[in-house]
Amino acid sequence: MRRARPRIRSSLHISQRFSIAPWQKYVVGIVALGACIVPLRDVWPKILPIKQVEIAGEFTHLSPSELETRATDIISGGFISVSVAAIKRELVQEEWISKVAVRRVWPDRLMIYITEHEPVALWGDNSLLSSEAVIFSPPQDSFPAALPALRGPQGSARAVLQKYLLLQQELAQLNLELEALTLTERRAWQFSMVNGPLVLLGRKDLEGRFERFFDFAIPYQSDRLSRAASIDMRYTNGFAVRWTGESGRTIPGRGET
Repeated sequence: MRRARPRIRSSLHISQRFSIAPWQKYVVGIVALGACIVPLRDVWPKILPIKQVEIAGEFTHLSPSELETRATDIISGGFISVSVAAIKRELVQEEWISKVAVRRVWPDRLMIYITEHEPVALWGDNSLLSSEAVIFSPPQDSFPAALPALRGPQGSARAVLQKYLLLQQELAQLNLELEALTLTERRAWQFSMVNGPLVLLGRKDLEGRFERFFDFAIPYQSDRLSRAASIDMRYTNGFAVRWTGESGRTIPGRGET
C-alpha cells in the first residue's frame, strides 16, 4: 500500500507585484517624449516647409521685396520649428525699421509686419530723431529733406523732442518755422527760425522767457526779424537784440534789467 506524500508548504512567494513610484513614471514619460521630439525636429522642416513669406507695412524708405529676400535667406526650419526671434533680430538691424512682428499662417506661410521709423528731425551730425524719440542712423543719402536740426547731450532726446513740438506749435500760429533747437552741455536752450535770428533762452525760467518771447519780442521786432542776428531772452523782464553785421550792440526791450 502506497503512502501518500506529505505536502510541503513553502513560505517563498514566486512572484511579487512590481510597482513604480509617481516620480519614476514622470521621468520615464519625459525620456519617451524626448525620444519622439528629437526625430520630429529633423522631420518637420520636410513635412511642413515654409513656402511663402509676405511683408506687410507702410513703406517710405524701405523696399518690401528686399526685406522679403533678407527674411527668406535667414529662415531655417519648417512651420513648427522656424525661429521667429531670429527673424526679428535680423530685420531690426536695418536702421529704418522700428518694430517687427512675425506670425505663422497655416500651413506654410509667414507674415512679417514692419513698422518704419517716422523721422521728425535731424539729430546731431549723422542721425535722425523719430516721433518716439528714438535716435537712429540710416545712410545719409536716405535722410528726408528740410528737417529741423535738433541737438542735445546724451539721454536728452525725449526732452528736446518735447520742447521742439511745443515751439513748433507756437511758431506755426505766427506763420514762423523752427529751423534748429539745441540743448547745450550746460543745459541751456537756444533755437533759431527759418530766415530768422538765434534765440537764447538759457537754463532758468523757461516758461517765463517763452511767454516774453511770444508776447513781446516777436510783436516788437516782427517787421525786422530777418535782420536780427540774435535775440537774448536771458533777462528778468526783457530781451536784447543783436542785428546782423553788428558786433554786439544791445537793443533794450521792455523792462530790461
